[in-house]
Order: sequence, then structure tokens, then C-alpha cells
Amino acid sequence: MTFTKLPRTLIAPIVLAVALVLVGCSSIAPGTLGQNQQLLASCPKDGKLATLIDDDETGSRVDPVTTKQDQSAIQQEVTQTAVCNGRLTVDMFSSSSGSTATVYDEAIDLPGATDNARLLQVPAAVKKIMKQIRANWAPALATLPEAGTDVTGLYRLAGEYNEQLGSGFTLNWVVLTDGFNNLGGIDLETQALTPAQATALAAQVPVPNLKGASVTVSGLGRVAGNPAPSLVIAGLVAFYNAVCANTHAAKCLSVTDWK
Repeated sequence: MTFTKLPRTLIAPIVLAVALVLVGCSSIAPGTLGQNQQLLASCPKDGKLATLIDDDETGSRVDPVTTKQDQSAIQQEVTQTAVCNGRLTVDMFSSSSGSTATVYDEAIDLPGATDNARLLQVPAAVKKIMKQIRANWAPALATLPEAGTDVTGLYRLAGEYNEQLGSGFTLNWVVLTDGFNNLGGIDLETQALTPAQATALAAQVPVPNLKGASVTVSGLGRVAGNPAPSLVIAGLVAFYNAVCANTHAAKCLSVTDWK
């Protein structure tokens, strides 16, 4: 019996084809592909995912450690959005809703005859997008004033973003911030809010209707250096949960640590 040696140029496509067949025979593949298959299950059933990330770059947060943490969180959202073939917008903000800088704003459209064929492209796409985000980071930061924080002003911008998306999109809004709003008539720096105080103060914030959206506010109480006391952080969590509830979002999550 004689064997014909295949050219090297044919080996890689054959191996890939076999891998895809084997993946198709099991529910979840091992490794990165399997993780992305699980993420795919959480994509919107109707329409596309639109991820809006607002990153707080005021003086209390401008720190190499915070930047690393923020970019790690952003990379997770980039991965989820790429898996869903959605739209991704990453903005920085500081002292007002007019003090923003866009770091990335593009639709992610990975082609593929099957889900698995498309998902195999996700790691390379995420790497490319994160490289662009990191390249734009310092130039965008340089355009922002560091004094003052207006997180509450972002809700109007999120509403405008959601309206401009139109039908066919599900908004995933992520705000990375320490939460210490001190502008726009809402001061969260001077006291530890009780749940009742947080709810009453949240009622003063004008908010859009974000029905169907997911809203995550992460990093509450984490400033450059030592974090805020636990009672202060608890008040921040209560406040941002109350503001989110007023938007009628489908999911509200206000936390200190990103998981």
C-alpha cells in the first residue's frame, strides 16, 4: 500500500474542517471556542446587541491600576459584542455630558457560514479592537478636564444613543466609575446615603426610558488609592440601583468589583 503525502498548504484547512465537524458533534467545545459558544447563548434573541461603555476618567480615577482594570472589563464586553455580531461604542467622560471622548465606535460583523466558523474568528477580532482602543486611550484622555464628575448626565446620552439605534437593537450600557457624582445638582461625596435617602435623591435625576436594556455601573467606591468606606459604597449602590430602576431597564446591576 502506498500513501500520498499531502502538501502542507492543504493540511491546515483539513485540520480546521475536521475540528469544525468534531465541534458540531458536541454541545460545547473545549477552550476559548467553548467559552464563546456559551456567550452566544446570551445574545439577544430578537435583533442585535449594542454595547455602550462609558469610562470615568476624572482625577479621582486616573491611575495605571484603574486603567488596567477598566481595559480588562472593556475586553470582556468587546468579546461578548463580537460573539453577538453587535455594535460597540466606547466613550470616556468627566465633568459633564458634554465632556466626552469616543475611543471606539464600530459595528462588529464577523462572517461565517456557521456559528462556530464565525466564533473561531472572535479572538483575533477582539485582539485587533483592543489594540485600537489602547492606541486611542491616551489621546482621548488628553481632551478631557479632570475636575468634577457628572455620572448622572450620562443617562440622557444613553437615552439618545438608544433612540438613534432604532429598532432591532438591545442596549447593553456599562458605566465604569467610582460613582462619586459632584455635579449636575447631585452630590454623592459628602455623606453615606441610607436606602431611603438614595431613593429620594435618585428621583431627582432626569432619566430616559431604557426599557429592555441592561445597565451595569461598576467600580463604585474605588478611587485611586484606598477605596471608600463600606457604608458610603452601600449608599452609592442603592442610589445607582434606584436611578436604573427609574429607567425601566430590564436588568440593573450596581457593583464595586467587576466579575
